[in-house]
Amino acid sequence: MQRKPAKRSSLFLLELIIAILFFCLASAVCVRFFVRSHVMEQETTELNLAVDQAVSAAEILRSGQDIVACLEDHYPDIVSFEDEKYHTTYYTIYYDQEWNPCRKDGSIYRLSLAYKEENGFAAGDISVFANRQKDPIYTLEVEKYLQKEASR
Repeated sequence: MQRKPAKRSSLFLLELIIAILFFCLASAVCVRFFVRSHVMEQETTELNLAVDQAVSAAEILRSGQDIVACLEDHYPDIVSFEDEKYHTTYYTIYYDQEWNPCRKDGSIYRLSLAYKEENGFAAGDISVFANRQKDPIYTLEVEKYLQKEASR
């Protein structure tokens, strides 16, 4: 009597290895999709919060109040310097991981604001950056007409 169960078991083993290989490949593709979707979700959240902060700064510029005092009230740790050559004032606001204003040393994000008054207009260029990136997350340009009282 000759037995041939070895061929049947080797065929079953080969089928099992192919099935495991197929599921490994499928799971690798699924994990890649999950990781990519997580990264996209983080980038979208970051962009939405950057837009909110830029719009808040733009509304302060457009409010018509004393801009310096208003910025210092809302952002006590604001850093500013003036460029006399271009008649522009630069402001930098730093944010932590939860987008709360903070000092520079604990910051993750920063908002840069270039403010200039010229020819009856106030203009502001707002850019929001992540400290780990060179390119801005979001940029916004704001202009406002400065009304003057007419002399009688």
